[in-house]
Amino acid sequence: MRLLLYFQLLLAFAGTAAAWFFASPMSGWSFAAGASLTLFNFAILVFGWPRILARKQFALGVVAIVSKLAILIWILYLVAHSPIIHLGWFAVGLATVIPSTLITAYLMPESVGGRERLAQDSREV
Repeated sequence: MRLLLYFQLLLAFAGTAAAWFFASPMSGWSFAAGASLTLFNFAILVFGWPRILARKQFALGVVAIVSKLAILIWILYLVAHSPIIHLGWFAVGLATVIPSTLITAYLMPESVGGRERLAQDSREV
């Protein structure tokens, strides 16, 4: 799962640089804000969920989900009402979740259940 963080970080830096140089510095900052929010979500996913699942406490998981969503809604409200951040570039930064997830899924080791499991399931049919 840390591979997901690395690809998201790479896309965040590359996209921010591209938006900064080809559009405008404010577009770069807006893209960076969206990509950083996605990176923050992935970091919570990678580092937080294994600890919550290891304890097997239902209430702790619910509190984590609800508090994370409350924080994200608050951040999105602030961004939507901010005259500094361009919403289009912020949304593009948020959308970096798609390529980083697809790249990670493609490069995931077969021992985790990636392509090997898919090939095995297709042989059984």
